[in-house]
Amino acid sequence: MTEITLQGIDFKPSDVADDHFWNSPWQNCEKEMVARNLVKLSRYGNDDEWRPFTWQEYEGFCSHGPSYGESRIFDEFVDTGYLTFVPDEVGDYGVFSFTPKMIGVFLQYAEKE
Repeated sequence: MTEITLQGIDFKPSDVADDHFWNSPWQNCEKEMVARNLVKLSRYGNDDEWRPFTWQEYEGFCSHGPSYGESRIFDEFVDTGYLTFVPDEVGDYGVFSFTPKMIGVFLQYAEKE
């Protein structure tokens, strides 16, 4: 199982509360929805692991049919350091990965024990 350790804390997708990301650093409901979908993809689609994923995996996981606007949010997450992106050899596809910055945001929404 892949867990990201942030300042000595083991933290996995199932540790994130199922609530909306109120008062996130983005202050944007569309970005908060995409972030919530990424947590759900990691929890349910990637065996509760913060492992790398593709746009195609995200698209296949979401029941709503992600839009071009959502793909632009992915680009913004990369540009602002919340995700990394490594393109494939052709450059059409690639793999996204979570950064400690993104995991730090998710950590704010950890369920309290």
